[in-house]
Amino acid sequence: MKLMKFTLLAMLAILATMAMVWADSNGADADAKAADIESLRQADIALSATAEAQELDKLVAYFLDDALFMAPNAPALKGKAAIREVLSHFFEIPGFSIKWQPTYVEISSSGDLGYTIGTNVMTFDGPDGKPIVDNGKYTTIWKKDADGTWKVAVDMFNTNMPLPTAEDED
Repeated sequence: MKLMKFTLLAMLAILATMAMVWADSNGADADAKAADIESLRQADIALSATAEAQELDKLVAYFLDDALFMAPNAPALKGKAAIREVLSHFFEIPGFSIKWQPTYVEISSSGDLGYTIGTNVMTFDGPDGKPIVDNGKYTTIWKKDADGTWKVAVDMFNTNMPLPTAEDED
């Protein structure tokens, strides 16, 4: 009888310890995920500030070597050289500026992939020299580098402006 009580108490002690370890590891996992989400949010905000400052080299450094860049009304571009070229052309547009802010950030359970979704504002001078303000949205897929920094794997954005109509042509 004493052996049975001892065995039962030992099993309960083991189960209680396992439950505490499991609960603690889930809390640690949640804390780590929250920290990764915040680091990704900050990477996205820093990317926007770099684009707004038109720091081309620093901006391109955020992208993976084989990243995809998908701007509206243009084919998808792959690789830093192609991305550098199109971004340099954006920066040459009179009155060009862009900024964005993430409204949603998520990461994978493994913590090495994530995405940001948000809104952007792009401004440039129209043919008449007056500023055109284009409000839009974006999705960026990020991959965590071996050193723990987030790099852009896919960047896609589009406009909220309505499509031109035949009446716009007149």
